[in-house]
Amino acid sequence: MEILETAIESLLQVLIFSMIPFLAWLIFARKKEPSFFKWIGLTKPVISDRKIVVLVIASSLLLWVIVTPLLQPLMDQSATTDYSKNGISASAVTQVIFMSFIKTGLSEELFFRGFLGKRLISKFGFIVGNTIQAVLFGAAHSFIVLSGCGIILTLTLVAVAATIGWLQGLLNEKAANGSVIPSILLHGISNTVTGVMAMF
Repeated sequence: MEILETAIESLLQVLIFSMIPFLAWLIFARKKEPSFFKWIGLTKPVISDRKIVVLVIASSLLLWVIVTPLLQPLMDQSATTDYSKNGISASAVTQVIFMSFIKTGLSEELFFRGFLGKRLISKFGFIVGNTIQAVLFGAAHSFIVLSGCGIILTLTLVAVAATIGWLQGLLNEKAANGSVIPSILLHGISNTVTGVMAMF
């Protein structure tokens, strides 16, 4: 039953995060770009620059390793690790995977990199547009200050999230022909690792 609830929650979040982009496409872009999936970047990735792929994965891993000790208190309060509190089990791992790849990975990447990032990059160019979407992505993580984590920890998480958001925009736009699938996978894998680590 818990797995079903997590699956439903995850799919509902994807639906909610997709509503604004879908309505924007329907109203403003449907005549220019008849495919919503292409407009938002849900297309097969065509890797054009393997160096960028390696750079983004290596940078993300390095950043994660460096800041993990600082963010450990947050991981204990993370929604991704809620399912990990009772130790490792097939149910817990399944829930973490749903949470990581669908609820956060798919919904956040569609909204931030697929919708906001692509529109901002189109309007302001890659550097400025990608930076704005990354800052907005980082700022979206600032709500954790309400959980009593303190301003320093909150700002650290915001900075880390913004940096990773920028790298994911780089990965999609400069190495994967505009597809958001690589950043969905990277987002999902990193959250899954965090959730599984919390089980031990």
